[in-house]
Amino acid sequence: MIIKVLGSGCPSCQLLKHNAEETIKQLELHDVEIDYITDVNEIVDYGVMSSPALVIGDDIKTAGRIASIDEIKGWLQYLVKRECICQLFRRLLRFFRLRF
Repeated sequence: MIIKVLGSGCPSCQLLKHNAEETIKQLELHDVEIDYITDVNEIVDYGVMSSPALVIGDDIKTAGRIASIDEIKGWLQYLVKRECICQLFRRLLRFFRLRF
C-alpha cells in the first residue's frame, strides 16, 4: 500500500508526513510506503488545490488540513480489515474449487 503526502514542503506538510509515519509505526505496517510529492504539476494532477493533502491508495482522504494520527489510523485499519476479508474469500473460493 502506498500513502502519498502532497505538499510544498511547508511545516504543515511536514507534520502530515510525520503523522502518517507515526501511524505506520504504531500499527506496525511494514508493507506501507510513504511518497512525499512536492511537484506542483503532480499535485494538480490529483485535483488537489490546497495542501497538505493525503492520498491513500487512489483516494484523497484530506486536502487543506492536517489529518491526525487517529484519523489516519482509522483509514488504514479499515483498509487492512478489508484486505484481510478479501484474502479470506479468495482462499475460500480456491478451497471450494478444489473440492467440487
